[in-house]
Amino acid sequence: MADAQRAQMRRGYSDLNAMTASTAPQRTYRELPVAQPRPKAQPRPAAKPKRRISVFVMAACFSAAFLVLLVITSYAQWYELTSQTAALQDQISQGLTTQTALRSTYESKIDLDYVEQQATTQLGMSQPAANQIVHLDLCGPDHAQVLSVESEVKHESIFSALKNSVAAMVGYIRAYFS
Repeated sequence: MADAQRAQMRRGYSDLNAMTASTAPQRTYRELPVAQPRPKAQPRPAAKPKRRISVFVMAACFSAAFLVLLVITSYAQWYELTSQTAALQDQISQGLTTQTALRSTYESKIDLDYVEQQATTQLGMSQPAANQIVHLDLCGPDHAQVLSVESEVKHESIFSALKNSVAAMVGYIRAYFS
């Protein structure tokens, strides 16, 4: 009976005397199906371990990338220097052409008649007279003659030169300290 009372309380019946066991609803239980054994699960493939990239592999990749960048920049610098060299060679050829043109203009400007005219008109020079011109005949052989001097004369000149040098030095020292 305690079970019936509890069931009635659960259903919300407050008056237990109003209900009798005959009027109480009958519960019907149905049978649960028998648990069938589960089929064996196929084993799952083992999870692949996550691969970690080695520090050495990363360093090698960065080194390779750095070397590729160095090669690219060196090619860029080489191209730039080649183009600058070509431009400088063009400037040199133009400069040589200009130099040749200026040299020919300079040489054409040197006119002996013009120089003579400027010398006579602006500088007041004149042509030399006939008596001012001297012709030297240098067709003969060249030769030199060394004169011998007596040994006594040599000694005297050496002593006099030494005496004059000492006297000049003493005079200089006296003048310096006085």
